[in-house]
Amino acid sequence: MMSDIVLAFDKSGSVYYVDPDSGQVKLRVDEKLANDLRTAGDILSSSKQGREEFLGAVASLMNRKAAPEEIVKRVWVAFEDYLKSMTGSKDYSESVAKLEKQEVISPFQKSILDKLHGFRSDAYGVAHAGKSEKPKELDALWFIDTVTSQLLYIDRKLKQWNDSQP
Repeated sequence: MMSDIVLAFDKSGSVYYVDPDSGQVKLRVDEKLANDLRTAGDILSSSKQGREEFLGAVASLMNRKAAPEEIVKRVWVAFEDYLKSMTGSKDYSESVAKLEKQEVISPFQKSILDKLHGFRSDAYGVAHAGKSEKPKELDALWFIDTVTSQLLYIDRKLKQWNDSQP
């Protein structure tokens, strides 16, 4: 019976799986993403509130304690807080414009960030009644993974940029 449940989770494409040893439902997170999430938490430590928001959102996905749209919202809030604190800006748009002007990010990179902001704005229930459907668990995992990649990239670029300043 347990093997049937394990197989059903595997074949469903779920972001969760059933641990055959414990019978618990767990989030599928590969080792690279787990390491990236730890690094992202370290990067966000400059903003205690942003770090707690980000790690809390990740934990909420792992233990299924929040709806995917809430997870997307919280991840974005933490990321936006990071951008504002690193640039001394008042909002997301000003932060990204400043990073582009300083050539920390390219116009292409700015476009990626704007599209992530657009996903957050357009998905129903994340920021408001958007045009797209509510995010599902797989969408929330994708958003966490994608924002984490952007966070790691921007952090590296900012360190490189700061090292090049006289």
